Amino acid sequence: MARLMLPLLLMPMYTAKRSKLPVAQHEQGDRERRAMTTISEREAYIYIQLPGSLDTVPAALLRVQTLPDGRQIGRLRYGDRYLQRQEAVALDPFKLPLDKTVYEFTQLKGIPGAVRDAGPDAWGRADIG
Repeated sequence: MARLMLPLLLMPMYTAKRSKLPVAQHEQGDRERRAMTTISEREAYIYIQLPGSLDTVPAALLRVQTLPDGRQIGRLRYGDRYLQRQEAVALDPFKLPLDKTVYEFTQLKGIPGAVRDAGPDAWGRADIG
């Protein structure tokens, strides 16, 4: 079975959100407690170049949350308009089939393997960051 290689474009995770869970008034001075209740979230829109076209279109949204214990959970969902396209293709036909499911990932820092493969390698990430 031939593997379909599609050019992907990841928009930088520029929409960083930082939210804190509620902390009681009497605990406000306790920095350790507040650090343990902080959850950060990053978002990236995933664009794809469709087969037979030079246009890139938004395909999915990836959100990665870092939990207070350091674990990272990624959630990916295809966009409704992308799913309506006849020429839409799955980013990974086995792990990310085309549907409205919100896929969750806990390995690879919450980033799906197909998306991680499309991004820069370790050297490129170090150069960017």
